Amino acid sequence: MDSILGLLVMAAVPGYFVLQFYTARKWDGSWRWAALAPVLVMAPLVAFTIFAFAAGSNLWPLMLILTAPVACIYLAALAGIRIVAT
Repeated sequence: MDSILGLLVMAAVPGYFVLQFYTARKWDGSWRWAALAPVLVMAPLVAFTIFAFAAGSNLWPLMLILTAPVACIYLAALAGIRIVAT
């Protein structure tokens, strides 16, 4: 069970970027603004991750790995709400 949870958490990192790109490109109006909300947190976090990698930290992906699942769940829930609402 732990390996499945770890796999889901790790898959959420690229999953977030795919969902973010898709929702930002395909949705319009207030749905797009709601979908872009995680960017306010994730953009500085990605910049921090790049900085930590460049500085040689061995924990550079940690914050991204811990935050991406939350953003991914948010976007997936938003997509579900959009399907039900429209």
